[in-house]
Order: sequence, then C-alpha cells, then structure tokens
Amino acid sequence: SYVGAAPVSATIYQDGKISEDEDVEEAVIYETAFNYPINGSAYNSATEYLGTDDSGTSWGIVYGNWNSSNSAQMRVYTAGNFGSVYMKFDVARATRVSYKAKVTNTAMKLNTYYSIDSGATWIKVDDAKSVATQLTTYQFEISASGQYQRVRVKFEAAGEVPSSSNY
Repeated sequence: SYVGAAPVSATIYQDGKISEDEDVEEAVIYETAFNYPINGSAYNSATEYLGTDDSGTSWGIVYGNWNSSNSAQMRVYTAGNFGSVYMKFDVARATRVSYKAKVTNTAMKLNTYYSIDSGATWIKVDDAKSVATQLTTYQFEISASGQYQRVRVKFEAAGEVPSSSNY
C-alpha cells in the first residue's frame, strides 16, 4: 500500500495583530496542491527530489513522491526510513498553517514542523499526530504576531517501523 500520511495541500496564512496598533485581515500568503512536476521519483530514496510550481517555489521530498491526486505522498519503509516533504523557500510573517491530510494505514502518524531560520533548525509542532482515514483539514499556529521573516514548513511520516510491508 502507499503512504499513510499525505499533506494533500498546504496553505500558509498571515493574520492577527502585527503590532499593538495595527490589525491585519487574514490573508493567504502561499498555498499549494502539490500538482506540479517533480524531478524524478523519491520512493525508497534518501535523495532529495524537488517539485517546483509555476511561480518557481520548490518543495523537497524524500521517501515519497507527488501522486496523481494533487498530493504529496510519504512512505515508511521496513528499514526505518520515514518520508518527508518540506519547503525549500521562505515566506515572511506567516502566522498559521492549514493542511489537508489522510492516512491509508492508521499505524502511520504525522510530525509537523516549522522553521524560522530558512530550514537550518526545525521546531516540532505535532509529534506522531494521529490522522484520519478520510481527508481532513488540520492546522497549527506559527506566531500570532507574524514576526518571523524566514518561515518554512515540513511534514514528516512517523509511527512504528513496519515489520513486513512498507506503508
């Protein structure tokens, strides 16, 4: 079977108060459905592959791939390799991330992260989050004030290593 947790789409918002005197309406500052070409197949590979959209922004992926239903697909292998998909570009003043995900195997969990230093370090938001078997919208907050200038997001497969077949 294929991947358990798959971010089907990701939307990054800017909202809230930028300063005590300035209210800002919520605005989408980036969104993707992972429906653009990828430069190869990252299935069962630690090699980073890139998918680049029409605007030139790229997402990296290892141990997974884009699939035909506009989603990033991550796998967990019996060797203990866990798939991940992550931004290769920065957005400024992000406050919240909304994403859609589902699993085909409930043993699969999802870790979510954000970075405020262009991906040099990652802050874990959810550790082995359970994800529904039907497409569901989830979200997490980065910063209520939107003070960070170099924000990236990463999704990572988690859970127990399978004993026989991959998922």
